[in-house]
Amino acid sequence: LEGWDVPLEDARDYSVTGCVYLEIPGKNMVRRAYGAMVLPLALWYALNKGRHPWADEQAGAATPDPRTFKSADDLMDAYLEQCNYFFQKHVKIENTCQSLYEQYLPRPYYSALIDGCIDQGKDCRKWIYPSKVSDFCVILGPTNVADSITAIKKVVFDDESASMDTVLKAMEADWQGYEDVRQLLLNAPKYGNDDDYADTVAAEVHQKTAEVLAMSKNRFGYPLRGDGSGISATYGAGAAVPATPDGRKAGDPLVDATLSPGFGADRNGPTAVLNSAAKIDTKQTYNHLLNQKFHPSSLEGDMEEVFIGYLRSWGNLDISQIQFNVVDRETLLAAQANPEDYSDLLVRVAGYSAYFTDLSKGLQDSIINRSEMSFK
Repeated sequence: LEGWDVPLEDARDYSVTGCVYLEIPGKNMVRRAYGAMVLPLALWYALNKGRHPWADEQAGAATPDPRTFKSADDLMDAYLEQCNYFFQKHVKIENTCQSLYEQYLPRPYYSALIDGCIDQGKDCRKWIYPSKVSDFCVILGPTNVADSITAIKKVVFDDESASMDTVLKAMEADWQGYEDVRQLLLNAPKYGNDDDYADTVAAEVHQKTAEVLAMSKNRFGYPLRGDGSGISATYGAGAAVPATPDGRKAGDPLVDATLSPGFGADRNGPTAVLNSAAKIDTKQTYNHLLNQKFHPSSLEGDMEEVFIGYLRSWGNLDISQIQFNVVDRETLLAAQANPEDYSDLLVRVAGYSAYFTDLSKGLQDSIINRSEMSFK
């Protein structure tokens, strides 16, 4: 908040509402949510020259043919150009909506309870808390983008074990007939393993996406900010995203939080995940979520002290947020098969908890597929 020019006195009075929303009680932030951006789609358009191949029309920015890219930096640049293109369109729509809200949907009762409205004689929709906090756009799928760029960097440019043309054809076929190519991409370095090769790309994706987002301004002239809450939208959004270069198949869920590794991609244990997450500059990007699932044995007996030490490490590494499911895979599978026997089973989805048996099967599957961590 201080980085967004919030006075220290107000910043220290912050509150977390919703999932990990940043609010300052009594101030006119109003949580103007500017929808969500599905970042893997921006990457997908970067790999398709901005054209939508199904509709055969120019839907995004006219970026270069990816077959001409000389390095992963070229792909990163094209991705960021697509982000800026869609962010600018997005904010234009949202600013129009906010102007209509101001004109037709004033909030007099709310305004009477907010600092400054009565003093200024203005409804809360006519002004905003004077800082760079601004409005928020939910960020979905940055880990998929990072792992995808890392995979292309490794497979196409460093190892030259597959050409860009082959990767594009494999994605278009949703990997049918190209399982060998998919395995190359799946086995490339992945964020979440304390591997600088992948983590450096992830840090760059977060940082530069936030910078591009800040180029879009709300109707008061303040930069748009990202919001890593995500809720369970990663599951629903994934249904509309074609295959991605991280090896993900078309329609599969996106990674479930901004700081979470891909499903099954974190293979070096929970501490490696923390070390990777600590490389993301959360103070210069946006608020973040990190989901982890632990086997119950990790909190039993002598392991309790180990887990406490793990939490201390999380704090010492200055990672903004972490949350846990402590449940084994077999229990979740049994609850999915026999929901009547597990009606009281609570799980952490994103920034909220829910009864497991109330969730859709697809969302249940995404929780089941999270890596099951332990310290053994």
